[in-house]
Amino acid sequence: MKRLVLFFALTALWSCKNDGGDVTPTFDPALVAGTWKLQALTIDPAETGVWGTNVTDLLAAYRQQIGDACIDNFRINMTADGKISRTTSDNCSSRTLTLFGFSERGTWKASGSNLSVQSPYASGYYYNVTVGQSTMIWHRHIDKIDSEDQKTHETTLTWTRQ
Repeated sequence: MKRLVLFFALTALWSCKNDGGDVTPTFDPALVAGTWKLQALTIDPAETGVWGTNVTDLLAAYRQQIGDACIDNFRINMTADGKISRTTSDNCSSRTLTLFGFSERGTWKASGSNLSVQSPYASGYYYNVTVGQSTMIWHRHIDKIDSEDQKTHETTLTWTRQ
């Protein structure tokens, strides 16, 4: 009888879900630490809004909006202890903050294939994240209520290590 009770007790413990606990990342979080430059930012399906009609290359649209120099000088810095910040030139600081607010004095955390970025200015949740020695790719779902054209979109951010 004691064995039967022990069996049910252990079975109940194993079947309990982990409420809010961490999930082991599918990528090596140590690879996230470093300085990264945004190489590509795309949206699918194409967006119609402030940048024009049928826009899929958001990085090109951002270049038109704030200039090549601001995009070229923009970097995110991610530390091994989970901090994220941005580096840019002084005259581009406010412009890059508007577009990339998630990198303003925030924190990041990996869980499964997801990356959570929390910041006082803007936050984001990215899925199907892949991180290698030189490239990091994030995907983000944009719900139709948050998009200019009221459609559901997926953005893909491609970063290269600097």
